[in-house]
Amino acid sequence: MFILNLASTGQDGLTALNYQREVFVEHPLLAVFWVREPELNSIAVSAPDFWAFRNRAVEFPETIDQPRFESSVVQLRGDTTYRSLEELRAKLALRNSLLRELPADAYPTRMRLLIETGNMYNSLGEVHKAIERHRAALTISREIGDRRGEEAALGNLGVAYFGLSEVDKAIEHQQQALTIAREIGNRRGEGASLGNLANVYAASGETTRAVDRYQQALLIAKEVGNRQDEGMALGNLGNAYGVLGEVDKAIEHYQQALTIASEIGNRRDEGTALGNLGNAYGFLGQLDKAIEHHQQALTIAREIGDGRGQGIQLGNLGGAYAGLGDFVRAIDHYQRALAIAKKIGDRRAEGNRRGGLGRVYLALDDHRNALLHFLQALRIFQAIKNPLADLVTRDISELRDEVGKAQFSAMSESATEKLRIEFSL
Repeated sequence: MFILNLASTGQDGLTALNYQREVFVEHPLLAVFWVREPELNSIAVSAPDFWAFRNRAVEFPETIDQPRFESSVVQLRGDTTYRSLEELRAKLALRNSLLRELPADAYPTRMRLLIETGNMYNSLGEVHKAIERHRAALTISREIGDRRGEEAALGNLGVAYFGLSEVDKAIEHQQQALTIAREIGNRRGEGASLGNLANVYAASGETTRAVDRYQQALLIAKEVGNRQDEGMALGNLGNAYGVLGEVDKAIEHYQQALTIASEIGNRRDEGTALGNLGNAYGFLGQLDKAIEHHQQALTIAREIGDGRGQGIQLGNLGGAYAGLGDFVRAIDHYQRALAIAKKIGDRRAEGNRRGGLGRVYLALDDHRNALLHFLQALRIFQAIKNPLADLVTRDISELRDEVGKAQFSAMSESATEKLRIEFSL
């Protein structure tokens, strides 16, 4: 028995399939369901008992042509078709199932699935799992001589290491990916690597260098007609202009990025643009407008299961509430953002949240908690060689001037001992 067009039965058909699965054994019946990927996702979500009851799932992949494969190249943004956390997890479960069932010699398909699942794990904030998948994909790509696959795996590894604040490894892998992209003439991959390198430079305080790479990436995106990459480059340029103090220019780029994301239905980039606009409005002192944008961005991050995005927006909201003097809400949002940063191993974000908490406690004249968070932030930024260490050092100096040398010395000894105990546990 061959069954086609399962989607036409709707939810009622899937529900019936879920509850009547034993019929195929009792009669007995041998049935082959021919389904496309969206139908397979629907079965996994809406008919989980039947899905678990199946004997085997086999994927018949299309030929991996250039446009299809390039969609996985060197991107942190994830699959634009993920509209919810549930859908993302369903697609991840499906690919993991296919990976387990693939023949040992299905190297190209295995490599593609490893890259896709690696990107999904990164989207969920499970960075170490992402690195494991991309490393496996890199090994296969080199064994079978697939240069495009090697470029994709290297670029995605660079993105993952950047998420862990391992800057040197991030740059090393992105440079290797960029070299391969240029050698094989992959313009989109070249633009993606340039953009990712710019992200690293921007986070390291090399803003002018970052702007140059972002502009190159934007030109390439327009050249190849890729609107998603165009929007990403515009948003990143907005960030860089914001750092340079050109806020009006930053808002202009964010608005363009938001328009593109909305038009192509990219929820992840839409949330990023909204969050960036929130930061810009916050810088201008328009805090109510900033909070509105951050709340919209947080809602999107939760809907699509973007763990890192949730942490970013919670931290942004913490800063906005602190600006309004609502320190209770500020601490709550910073604490939740800190918990996410620690969970996914994002050291840079952890340092930022510690610094934010320190400034809130300082405003509350809770000098001991302020110093404790400042010292923790300083340790993190020094360990990952982040220039924000200088800002935290100034915060500590201002605290010392405020409380006096004697009191600061006693507080410092107490905080240092507490940190020593925490790090030894």
